[in-house]
Amino acid sequence: MTGKSFHRHTGGRFLYGNAILREIWPDEAGGTLLLKLLFAERELQTIVYRGVYAGQFGSAQLGARILLAEEDSLYILNEPCHSQAAAQLFSSRNPVTPEFLFLLQRLGSRLYRHHLDNQPECMVIARDMRIHSRTED
Repeated sequence: MTGKSFHRHTGGRFLYGNAILREIWPDEAGGTLLLKLLFAERELQTIVYRGVYAGQFGSAQLGARILLAEEDSLYILNEPCHSQAAAQLFSSRNPVTPEFLFLLQRLGSRLYRHHLDNQPECMVIARDMRIHSRTED
């Protein structure tokens, strides 16, 4: 790690950390997002998000270190400190209402937050997330 950015665990469920983002494979038609990550600079794994509703990963994040990934409540997007992130996630929906977030959560969507080294946080709203090691591919 560079030591320039430190993120504290914010109360969500810890998923993984200390991984370098090597590849991003979005499949909008299939509703999936694949992230190929290098953990601890030696172990390649694939993170699969299924049932993706919205996400913020793009080419600007390639090579970035994910310091911490966590699952959190969709309701945090109602908080003022996350209003800009919510606006970016839901660019076609302004404003994002608590009722809309309740509906997303009721339909099974979850919020996955990724704290990156020296970059803004990236969020993904999806139904589930799985980690696959290289031997499972």
